[in-house]
Amino acid sequence: MLRCAVFPLSVYLLPGGITKLKIFEQRYIRMVKESMQSGFVLSLYKPDLVHESSPWGVHVSIVDFEMLPDGLLGIVIKANNLVELTNMELEHDGLRCATISVLEHWPERDEDQYSQRLAAQLQQLMTQNKQYGSLYQNALFDAAPQWHNPVWVNQRWLEILPISYQHRAKFIQSSTFDVAQNFIQTMVLGLQNSPTIKI
Repeated sequence: MLRCAVFPLSVYLLPGGITKLKIFEQRYIRMVKESMQSGFVLSLYKPDLVHESSPWGVHVSIVDFEMLPDGLLGIVIKANNLVELTNMELEHDGLRCATISVLEHWPERDEDQYSQRLAAQLQQLMTQNKQYGSLYQNALFDAAPQWHNPVWVNQRWLEILPISYQHRAKFIQSSTFDVAQNFIQTMVLGLQNSPTIKI
């Protein structure tokens, strides 16, 4: 358990996921400076909750940064682990800080015909959306696509599908892989080979 800065955003990321962020508020510029080695937590922005943050998030590493043409700081982050947030407090400039403890996500699974089809669809999407796909083709980020890993493939789909906070929150439990893959199959492939989805 350790203390980390917390950045609530309307961005959903799971272990292995990568995204780019623009940083402009002074408190978050300070967060980046202080988190280059230790990382920080990306949580979901929830204005109706205490501190406007979900009680869970992902611990992320900063894998690249640059000054953008508009003067903002651009960073690339990679998600390491799901974490639970407790004892959240606001620092003098409004930066949130919390104690974090690792939450285990899905255990490894064997590839099957459905995960292969989902992988093929994801590969096609990344080919069409070069900006998104390039995040997983950069050796600096240590993030080569894991097309034969059903856990990795389904995690990426959950990040990009347009689903609500309530749906996303249910899929962070370690026992939800089958339900999640069934849900993703229904949305992406129009298939439903697992028990009825209860969301």
